[in-house]
Amino acid sequence: MDDTAASAVAPASSAGRDAFVAAISHELRTPLNAILGFGRLARADWPAGVDRQHLDHIEQASRLMLRVVNDLLDLTRLEVGKLSIDADQPLPLPAVVSRVGALAASLRQDKPVRLYATVDPACPMSLRGDVERIEQILLNLVANALKFTDRGRVVIDVRRKAVRAGRVMLRMSVSDTGAGIALDQIERIGQPFEQVSNLSLPKIGGSGLGLAVVNRLLALHGTSLRVASVPGGGSLFWFDLELPFDESAPTTHQKAQTVVVSDDDRLLQTVATQWAAQGEAVLTPDQVASITMPSSPSYRWVIDVAAPSGSGMAERARQQGAEVHWVSADPVTSAGDVRALPLLAEAVFRTRRDETLAIDPQLVGLKVLAVEDNALNQHVLREFLRRIGVDVTMAGEGRPVADLVGQRHFDLVLLDIQLPDLNGWEVARAIRSLPHGQDLPIVFLSAHIDASDQQAAWALGALACMSKPFDAAQLHALLRDVALKADVVHRAFQPVPAAPPAPVEARLVPADTPRSGGRMVLMTLFASQWPAMRQSLEQAADTAALRQAIHALRGSLAVLGQAELVSQARQHEEALLAGRGVTSDALAAFVQAVDALFPRS
Repeated sequence: MDDTAASAVAPASSAGRDAFVAAISHELRTPLNAILGFGRLARADWPAGVDRQHLDHIEQASRLMLRVVNDLLDLTRLEVGKLSIDADQPLPLPAVVSRVGALAASLRQDKPVRLYATVDPACPMSLRGDVERIEQILLNLVANALKFTDRGRVVIDVRRKAVRAGRVMLRMSVSDTGAGIALDQIERIGQPFEQVSNLSLPKIGGSGLGLAVVNRLLALHGTSLRVASVPGGGSLFWFDLELPFDESAPTTHQKAQTVVVSDDDRLLQTVATQWAAQGEAVLTPDQVASITMPSSPSYRWVIDVAAPSGSGMAERARQQGAEVHWVSADPVTSAGDVRALPLLAEAVFRTRRDETLAIDPQLVGLKVLAVEDNALNQHVLREFLRRIGVDVTMAGEGRPVADLVGQRHFDLVLLDIQLPDLNGWEVARAIRSLPHGQDLPIVFLSAHIDASDQQAAWALGALACMSKPFDAAQLHALLRDVALKADVVHRAFQPVPAAPPAPVEARLVPADTPRSGGRMVLMTLFASQWPAMRQSLEQAADTAALRQAIHALRGSLAVLGQAELVSQARQHEEALLAGRGVTSDALAAFVQAVDALFPRS
């Protein structure tokens, strides 16, 4: 192949890869958005005092799958230079490290591995850096360590090395007591789809993507990963990272209302890091005694179940009416009073609103137009917004949006990018063409957002871009910011009544079929949408309309886990895109197969 031909092929290959990545991202994130969203709603409705461990496991497994999806997509974007570092963000280091520890807790499963996450108190608190990417680097290193560690410990640690002229050099490390790595295999670490071998261990699954992403992200930060390891004796992964910080930032005084009882120094440091993320400090019993032993319940007590003096301390604290929390560095496999160390702060500081999705008075009166074509994801988004007090209007296509914005007042538009008729950019341009749509806040919400999408969004004056599955806390905070700027008039309100059930226009699978309750909810929602979807398929005026109808149906089938039907839908959509068309017999057979999901007696 000559140079001219090669240069012509390269852009085409790059464009094809970009299209493939976008399609895969949409395929995987769409059902994940529904799984996490319905899980969040189920947690909010869960009866008080009833064990919800299975729901927690569903969420943990879904988030782990999301991490793998993110790694795959990020590696692809890194290789073509389409991922950059946003280094000018506030970086709350204790919060980031504690969050990594909490996310990693589910990775160890029930293995007897202690998981610690510590930050040197000497590290500046007013750091700036790319929060998402630093968190991703640490989480991938911890995931790798836990994969090869069957017992012992894994430690995430951040230390201050040097400070000069408003910049600090940090050493971030992850160590483990796992299988270790032979010297001749260390150089292979970080190659995509490579995994070092160890004859003393059974084959351990994994794609090798995590460390490949780590290496490339560190290169963007101007640093590199280093490794020290002893076969059978564990490994240490570390990197040095220089970050700016605000030298003029005032030192905040952290209140100390928690006493920690433990002989495990790493546990003490981990709790101190979690509490620092909450703006609090911790004390040991000796420190409390040197001040004055509390005669009132002003102190909260955190007691290690392994501490020899723990029971006596707990009894004394309870007699004084103090709050007592038990913690274990070992995995906690059953519900009870003992908290797993990585999840301790989450349990202690968690508010009722986090659990129940209670109405937020600051959001009452906020009017949001949400544009989402997938029926199941519509339900997730509508329920989330409704439960926190937002007045939400849903649109399933892009064309009606401009008319809605022209006829009614909205404070915000949540806009999906991939819609069956228009794309999000076209809808946004239509909104901006309206006199009162020029300054209307728009947030793009999509299963696939890359750097070019973000640039297009900023060019259209977007407030933000958010990936699906959306982060509930992030979206909630954004809505509060919009409400504040919109000067929403808050009025007296009553709790929002439960939404009426969707009408079922097709016969459902019999109730005695072995399905979970959640599956029946999804089937009910899909059943209410299927007649309209079927009509769109059978009455499509042209190829474009048929492809749009199949695309919309494919998203719902993916959420329902109908792999065979999703595959058929994809084949039909690809045939239409390639100009081959779909025969009437093939389409009729496809419709009949979907109809079979709702058997008639």
